[in-house]
Amino acid sequence: MTRVLSDATGYQRNYRAYPYGSYDQLDNTDLLFPLAPDETRPSKERVLGIRTGPSSGRGYPFGELAARGVTVALNETVGGEPIAVLYSAGDGETAVAYRSTVQGQTLTFEVDGDSWRDLETGTTWDLAGATVGGPLSPARLEPVAQAQAYVVFWFAWRHFQPASEIWFAN
Repeated sequence: MTRVLSDATGYQRNYRAYPYGSYDQLDNTDLLFPLAPDETRPSKERVLGIRTGPSSGRGYPFGELAARGVTVALNETVGGEPIAVLYSAGDGETAVAYRSTVQGQTLTFEVDGDSWRDLETGTTWDLAGATVGGPLSPARLEPVAQAQAYVVFWFAWRHFQPASEIWFAN
């Protein structure tokens, strides 16, 4: 069965516009839920969080990632596993976490223009984890499971993962 969704609901509402006003703005400290946030970072700063336990893991604040550049590659070990964190501020700021092992080989990534290249084979990769060219084509990087790695506001990450490490650019 297929279900098609439509914004033709009969209600006068623009479903293509963000409905929460300035809620997601970095300097907005208003929260929808009553809690005392950790104020070491802006409450609404986005964080790529990688969970390693019920209240632990490692958070990668977008502000810290941006301090490294417009396009960033981090080669990390999180929870004992080699992980590649790829960040791009171009065309919508985002960060993703991938398992660094492909076809039994652990890869080390570096920035190559607006894409990423592994040092071991010279294969070029895009933000979606697909090969752009090189000897590993048409391989794909395996994303860290969505239940383990996701982008969230700082206040939420710190609230649900209070024992997590925070990655800093320096």
